[in-house]
Amino acid sequence: MSNSPIGQTVGSDVRVTESEHDKFENAARSGLIQRCFQGNIQRTKAPTAEGDSEFRNLGLYRLAEACVRRMGANPERFTKADVARMAMGHQPTLDRHRIRRSDAYHTTGSFGSILLDAVNKTLRAAYDEAPFTWSLWVRQRASVDDFKDINVVQLSEYPNFEQVPETKPYPEKGLSDRRKKYRVSKYGAEFTVSWETVINDDLDALSRIPAMQGQAARRTQERAVYDEFLSNPIMPDGVALFSASHASGTNITATTPAAPSVTTLNEAFELMSLQKGLNGSILNLSPRTLLVPQNYAASALELVNSQSYAQSNGNSGVVNIYGVNGVRPLQVVATALLDANNTTNWYAIADSSTVDTMEIAFLAGEESPFLENDWDMSRDVYTYKARQTFGCAVIDHVGIFGNRT
Repeated sequence: MSNSPIGQTVGSDVRVTESEHDKFENAARSGLIQRCFQGNIQRTKAPTAEGDSEFRNLGLYRLAEACVRRMGANPERFTKADVARMAMGHQPTLDRHRIRRSDAYHTTGSFGSILLDAVNKTLRAAYDEAPFTWSLWVRQRASVDDFKDINVVQLSEYPNFEQVPETKPYPEKGLSDRRKKYRVSKYGAEFTVSWETVINDDLDALSRIPAMQGQAARRTQERAVYDEFLSNPIMPDGVALFSASHASGTNITATTPAAPSVTTLNEAFELMSLQKGLNGSILNLSPRTLLVPQNYAASALELVNSQSYAQSNGNSGVVNIYGVNGVRPLQVVATALLDANNTTNWYAIADSSTVDTMEIAFLAGEESPFLENDWDMSRDVYTYKARQTFGCAVIDHVGIFGNRT
């Protein structure tokens, strides 16, 4: 019966129904989440439950009073300080007031579980709504089970076929490979909801901070990706990511760096197409993403979204090959994290589904922030710990071009 959905008939005459405690907790949880979402969450819809309107406008202390009533105690007989302690599960206070009902532990836990769910839902919704760009050009690999090295094996291109003379055997072709290693790391932060916060009825502590943590978790990913990319890391061939010394061919501009244009983009397409694989074959790759600082965002967006070149350049009516329906389509990704490094460096990146560029991996079960909480009696606080576990690395250079100093 325990695995049966609420309201489902079990056997011929037994029906699973929602208990009064479950109804209370679901209504209180939904009402509190709706309150936490107000002013913090824009697009995600808060959950609803029967009776949630009774809790939608309750502050933390009023909710604590409701939970104490569920214990069979009248909160009007106690001080606000004791009501808050009882709701938060302070055992000495419960013992002092002889609250020993058989379901006291369960109902005492209601306040904490309602708060935990509200914090978790608010954090996750803010995380989902926070802006980020790495998913537009970085590949997310399958999640990993531990903190051991992730070995990314780069296989070479398959060698070109050879002409086979009459009666001669077909040659056996081999593949070359090289490896890139990285691993996931944990990131996180804590915040607390104190006994004083409940007494003071300060709901902001429960709504604004989790929302800010969700946004911070997404920013942490974004920063880690761009820090790794812009550090110009050493690649498996022993050469820095952006270099003219790669055996496969140069992947940086041969001229003075300049803003994205027909000319500079042509160089990016040309040099990327000439990159060679591990067996020496020309790969004929093409950029898919134009990664620019905000300094170039407007001009880059204008370039790739124009039907034709600007009339001021004397090219009115000439088809823009990088523009709408052009033969060299590009998506523009602009981020201020590039400006913080250099306001004029920009990059062209191949589709990560066609060639290794950069990837990110998460620990299994922590693809989004993972929240835990604990009651700290020594400090009279609920402690909430948000954790995100991931790692990222540039895997290969052949699908990445830099117009950079």
